[in-house]
Amino acid sequence: MPDLFNKLTLDLQRAILPVFTTVQTLKELTDQCLAIDQGLRRIKARAKRYKARNPLNQTTGNTRTVRNAPARSATPTAPPIQPAANSAASRAASPTTGPANTRPTYSNPRI
Repeated sequence: MPDLFNKLTLDLQRAILPVFTTVQTLKELTDQCLAIDQGLRRIKARAKRYKARNPLNQTTGNTRTVRNAPARSATPTAPPIQPAANSAASRAASPTTGPANTRPTYSNPRI
């Protein structure tokens, strides 16, 4: 029985593992393997048909396709430069003194 188990595909091994310890004979193991294999083939055929009908929706299982997502940059971006804590610009842009939509101003023209 262990020899047959080792010759099964990984999907079939995963599916048969819960009943592997309960089967007593090689015949029981082969019957279980045949039944599970037929079920797995039906599931794969259904997934293939679904994928053929919905070519834009390539999801399987728990994964989801994210549409209209912004492209990710290959280079990391540097964090924004913060002004010194005692500068007038940082006091003007602090959330306690100004409206939330106020953009901070900086004395350095390159920033």
